Amino acid sequence: AAKAHVDRFLRHPFSSEIANAPRVYTEYPFAGASPADDGTTDVLRGTIDLAFPSAGGWHLIDHKTDPIDDARMDDFPADHPYTDQVHRYADFWAELTGAPIVFIGLWFTGPPVLVDLTHAQRD
Repeated sequence: AAKAHVDRFLRHPFSSEIANAPRVYTEYPFAGASPADDGTTDVLRGTIDLAFPSAGGWHLIDHKTDPIDDARMDDFPADHPYTDQVHRYADFWAELTGAPIVFIGLWFTGPPVLVDLTHAQRD
């Protein structure tokens, strides 16, 4: 099953960008301060599944094994916890690197779908 997931990822057109990236980070653990909704500060801990630079900035992709309905691919809910999660990761990465984030995505393994959340509105 794991090999099938990897094979599907490698067949996706996005994988060529990863292969040509000057560096690629996988499973990058981090912890940092994050503002909470109530005005206090939370500690945000996580693992960035995939980060790589391009000429314009960084690409961040989080891998998910949840099934996703193809119909939701283009209108992934802005209030879904994954949307906030990857945007918080992107905020951290932009602060860490000092470079812009040009792509934020979720890779769902079955069926293989890459959901672009770059411009998703956050609550």
